[in-house]
Amino acid sequence: MFLIVGAGISGLILGYRLKKYRIPYLIIEKSEKPGGNIQTLSVEGRILELGPNTLLLRPHILTLIQELKLENEVLFASKYAKKRYILKENRYRALPINPFSLFFGSFFSPSTKIKILKDFLKKPNSNLSDNESIHDFFVRHFGLEVAELVVNPFVSGIYAGNSQKLITKYAFPTLIEAEKNIGSIIKGFIKYQKEHRSQGIISFKNGMHTLVQALYEVQRENILLNTTIERLDFGTNEHTVHLASGKNITAKNIIFTTPAHTTAKYIQSLSEPFAQQLKDIYYSPVCVVHSAYPKNKVKHKTDGFGALHPAKYDTFTLGTIFSSSVFDNRTNREEVLLTTFIGGQKFLPLSQQKIKEYTHKELSEYLGIEAEPLFTHVHIWEKAIPQYESNYAYILPYVHSWEEQGIYLSGNWLNGISVEKCIGFNAELAQKLASSVRE
Repeated sequence: MFLIVGAGISGLILGYRLKKYRIPYLIIEKSEKPGGNIQTLSVEGRILELGPNTLLLRPHILTLIQELKLENEVLFASKYAKKRYILKENRYRALPINPFSLFFGSFFSPSTKIKILKDFLKKPNSNLSDNESIHDFFVRHFGLEVAELVVNPFVSGIYAGNSQKLITKYAFPTLIEAEKNIGSIIKGFIKYQKEHRSQGIISFKNGMHTLVQALYEVQRENILLNTTIERLDFGTNEHTVHLASGKNITAKNIIFTTPAHTTAKYIQSLSEPFAQQLKDIYYSPVCVVHSAYPKNKVKHKTDGFGALHPAKYDTFTLGTIFSSSVFDNRTNREEVLLTTFIGGQKFLPLSQQKIKEYTHKELSEYLGIEAEPLFTHVHIWEKAIPQYESNYAYILPYVHSWEEQGIYLSGNWLNGISVEKCIGFNAELAQKLASSVRE
């Protein structure tokens, strides 16, 4: 039997695929509900995403949706979702989204436009540093303006992290592949988009937790919620999990899909140094603030996916998704629903009331809001998103060390933080595990 620890999206997909292969398994989860950080609330007719807000409809995601019979629940983002705003010189400016707006607009300086053009002429380069930060990577290719005004806020929007600390090789490996194999980052990005085509940005009518709930329902007899592990005994041929309830579970294979710091506690007896390295993976805290305002009191257009804030402006918030513009069922037609993110340590000492006040102040300033919020909801993730920093150079060589003993590691700290990557990787892992059983 396979024992999966953790019922986040990684554990749920792994179990679902093992079920398809007719392989016995059990998932144990310490929380009272599945999904990890993928959580949706419905409050007073408003749909609030506490974690990921969207999915890219790539082929493997479409296949999963069809298998789960969720086609009628899919909600495509509006045409406005292509437009992104960036805070520049104390006001929101639309980021260029096509060659015409890029080269004939005023968002970038002439020198930056020349650097972008020169990128198309670059030849493959295999002499790359393994430890180059995302910030330095883009400074080298496109200059400081692109790194500060575009890359920094987008990285903050994805990782809630620092582009000067995140390592390109681990956080965005496709960029390294593009430079090695093609030279031009832009050409590489276009090639990647063609090879990993997406039919658009999606969510579900009742939010992202729809996917989690569907995965849970088809295998609920294989999932134990509210189940805490007290101790693990790793053996040569089988492993024993001692639960807080007093029950013991024996399994030949164990897959840990839990966050790195949780996994570290479980595998400490295998290797204390490696467990310490897992504990050292930094998870950025994130505060999610949902705010609803009367539509006629929001003067700035919300005709886009949202707005991001470069770190150089030292704002309280990282940026905001215009949720009711991206998906029009997120609130009633008389309101604008905004999902704002705050990262780092700055919000941790503050009360929820202060967080609401500071968030409202910035929203009012940049979106021209002339009213108090009709509704506000605050949710704090103390450890939200793993940061792919330089310590990964010491961690990654060891993650497969115990597979011959039937001990596997998975999760977004290892395979990429996006929901799509977690789904794709764990489907492949399930196939690998199924093959090992048949051999």
